Amino acid sequence: RVGVFDQGNAVNLSELEALSKANDKDGLMAMLGPIETPLDDIPLVDITTQDAGQIFNGQAVILLPHVVDHWKEHRSSNPEDDRLAVAMDGERAIALGEVRAGRFQPVRVFGG
Repeated sequence: RVGVFDQGNAVNLSELEALSKANDKDGLMAMLGPIETPLDDIPLVDITTQDAGQIFNGQAVILLPHVVDHWKEHRSSNPEDDRLAVAMDGERAIALGEVRAGRFQPVRVFGG
């Protein structure tokens, strides 16, 4: 077991090899879980689609006060990662980053 992953949701290596040999890209993609799964213990910040465009370009965005308040309520008590957040555009994770002074600064962007 590692985080939310355990044997119950593991994929057999032979299954992956068979799909790879068959060049079954759809089958391989079906084996992947959503990016949000391993990030479920990191607090979320809701952003707009317009903000997502800025984040995809590596730019920080200003968060609305109620978004910052929600993040504060759920942030980690560990000083090493107490600024971490996952930016969400609806149900889609956009980036992992840090919240500082009411702004979200992306550190890792997940795709555009």
